[in-house]
Amino acid sequence: MPIETRPFDVRNYLNTPDEQREYLSQVVGDGDLREIADAVMVVAEVQGRNDVAYNARSVRDGSPDLDGVRQLLSALGWRLQIGDAQPQAA
Repeated sequence: MPIETRPFDVRNYLNTPDEQREYLSQVVGDGDLREIADAVMVVAEVQGRNDVAYNARSVRDGSPDLDGVRQLLSALGWRLQIGDAQPQAA
C-alpha cells in the first residue's frame, strides 16, 4: 500500500510572531535575496498584509536588492540585523 502524503506549506506553522521571526532568521542566514523576499511574502500573507506580500512578490520576481528587502522587513515592523556567525562544525 502506498504511503499517503500531503503537500507541505510553511504557512501552517507560522502562527505566532516568534515563529515568523525565527523562520525569517533562518532564511536570512541560509538564503539569497530572492529566497528572503519569498519568505517575507509568506509571512506577510500569514499576517494578512496583502500590500506587503504584493511588493515582496515584485521584489522576488524582479531583481532583488538589499534595500528592497530592508523596506519589506520594515513594512512588517522588523529590521535586518547583523550577528556573529555560528562556527562551522569540523
